Amino acid sequence: MAVSIPSHIATGLAAALFLSLISAQQSSLAASEDWDGTWFAEDNAWRLTMTVDGEKVRGDVRVQLQNGWINGKISEDGTVKAKVGGNQICDRTLKGKMPKLRLSGPCRGGSANLEFQRQ
Repeated sequence: MAVSIPSHIATGLAAALFLSLISAQQSSLAASEDWDGTWFAEDNAWRLTMTVDGEKVRGDVRVQLQNGWINGKISEDGTVKAKVGGNQICDRTLKGKMPKLRLSGPCRGGSANLEFQRQ
């Protein structure tokens, strides 16, 4: 048995579904773009400046007189997983959920609890 739906109801349902899909897509894009930009944090001797662009996290590190780099990813919810290193800096891990990240590794120089601020 076939059910007939009046055209004005079918049109309204289709429009509501379309608007719902558009809203969900915009919400997802907004969440990932919220982190885009340049961020800075420091703790103990560590100073980190990182740039977030979409899923990419890149940046510079300064500890005492040594310079290094940051290379990693960020998810839509702000979870960061990145490597930190340099010529004179032992490889470390930078992870957590923005804006509070933890820098840790097996080398001397300690770890750092960082709270990033947008620049």
